[in-house]
Amino acid sequence: MRATAHPLIICLITVMACGLTGCGGDDKISTPIGGKLDVDHAATGGGGGGGGGGDDDDEGTPGGTPGTSEKTWTFMVYMAADNNLASAGLKDIREMMQVGSNDNVNVIVKAEFGTDYLAYESVNSPADANIPGLPSFETTTYLVKSGSVEPISASINQDMADPATLAGFISQTTADYPADHNVLVLWNHGQNLVGVCQDETDSGYDMMDLHEMRTAIVDGGAHFDIVDIDACLMARLEVAEVLYEHCDYLVASLLTEPGDGDPYTPMLQHLTANPDQTPETYAATICKDFVDSYGTAHGSVTKSALDLSVYPLFRSALDDLAADMEAALLDGYRSEIEAAREATVAIDAEVDRDLGHFIAEVKSHASAALPAALFTSTENALDNMVVANEFRVVGSQPTGLASCTGIGGFLPSSIGDEGLISMDGFEQVMLGSMPNWCSFVRELVGSSMFDVENPPGFGFMLEWSDPNVDIDLYVKEPSLNDAGYLWLSPFMGTVSPHGYLGAGYGWEGWVSKEWVMVGEFEAYVALYDDNSSDSPDIEVTWSTQEAGSWIEQGTVIVNDSQPVNVDIWAGPTPGQENAIDSDLHSDWKYLTSVMVNSG
Repeated sequence: MRATAHPLIICLITVMACGLTGCGGDDKISTPIGGKLDVDHAATGGGGGGGGGGDDDDEGTPGGTPGTSEKTWTFMVYMAADNNLASAGLKDIREMMQVGSNDNVNVIVKAEFGTDYLAYESVNSPADANIPGLPSFETTTYLVKSGSVEPISASINQDMADPATLAGFISQTTADYPADHNVLVLWNHGQNLVGVCQDETDSGYDMMDLHEMRTAIVDGGAHFDIVDIDACLMARLEVAEVLYEHCDYLVASLLTEPGDGDPYTPMLQHLTANPDQTPETYAATICKDFVDSYGTAHGSVTKSALDLSVYPLFRSALDDLAADMEAALLDGYRSEIEAAREATVAIDAEVDRDLGHFIAEVKSHASAALPAALFTSTENALDNMVVANEFRVVGSQPTGLASCTGIGGFLPSSIGDEGLISMDGFEQVMLGSMPNWCSFVRELVGSSMFDVENPPGFGFMLEWSDPNVDIDLYVKEPSLNDAGYLWLSPFMGTVSPHGYLGAGYGWEGWVSKEWVMVGEFEAYVALYDDNSSDSPDIEVTWSTQEAGSWIEQGTVIVNDSQPVNVDIWAGPTPGQENAIDSDLHSDWKYLTSVMVNSG
């Protein structure tokens, strides 16, 4: 149990992420921040879905007949619906069935669905899904026909957030259903630098990060004409960076998408009716179909298509321009460039911005320091790279959306908690190829406003014997917010500003990132629900991580005889914390703290 191969290490230590994703668990359910919003099918309670599992097999035993001759297009959808989008996934398959495969187009879907979420929609078995041919909610690959689906793999448990699962789907599908052109749709929640494809059951709410997404496509052995990310917040510089060598066109949304996502019926109608169209034409058609499918009830929507053959030119030009912008920043033009940033379309809690709009605003605000000629190469490359930029503005949010150019990126107003999380992920993706841009972004947001250190790794772990008891680990992290601290727990997400969180049956844990903010990190245990009425004493073992190993420190008893009634999302108030520290309550207990000192 104290070995370094503990599940927390396996689940968390390799995560490269930025932002808190929402998790299940009774009334703890939340929509992932920046995730694909489940507007029409949101669950109101319950935990993660059924399905999922840890089997890394490929497609299993074929149950259908692979294509015997090459077609014009293979349209493959990787549908990670083992989460609160399960009902939306079934709906999208029904949309695909309105068209289905034909002599020119293969429509192939690999899907898995969260059964707990489906139960809230009274979908308790495949027979309730209104999809003829659907054998299971487990991971299965289908040939989509007009009016039905045909399973072409066994129904087995697989982790849809595992890049090996996606790689297996790509390699098997392109081998069995060859085509002149290939489209890959990545379907699920998207969370900018965190990535895509959440699998609640198997991966503890983890997502496939951007590096893993690239690895999956490389290992799948296919070059795609189009990668369409049917998820939120993925039309961005960092996604183009990881995909440009592996696909010709990236189609994605700058904003959060409504839960209905892509409109698959018109998308497939337009493909099957004109199979000889170019990939560029079809990429633009997807964008138009998406925006046309939403009215004013869904808020503002966007979809853009990027020609990734032009991306290296844009990247080089922007990196050169960034050196000039940083020089101006340091030469007395900070206020002008900051004003340009604040005038730019802001996305996802003002952590991301539309880059083309930002370039235009800097050109306008800082013209005295940056002549217009400096912007020409970047502007020309941007114009050539964005082949479609469809949007519909509803209301006033986000401000200035009509000025968006179709590609966003990490460009926060300041390094608060969310920005501190994101900076790490941003630099891991971009530092090697765009050092000037990374330096400019760091200088612009004022990295000196926080003090960080690289201490030996540390962590906190809880374990208990009864998996039906809901015990929570809370970590009080130092923060840049007004309070000076932030309460985090694994049910809130897998990533915090300074650590990675994880949970399983009978355990919860937190481990530190490589760099953390100077300050005190405190650990608490809280009894959320003992699933009984006789107030039993529950023994919880707690451990700390030192030099990569977990060291058992002792046990603590919790029960619900003297509860403190803490707001589970906000954490204890200062008064409640003092009472807990004084051991006046039975359901919350202070465990230990680690002080990270400057220097």
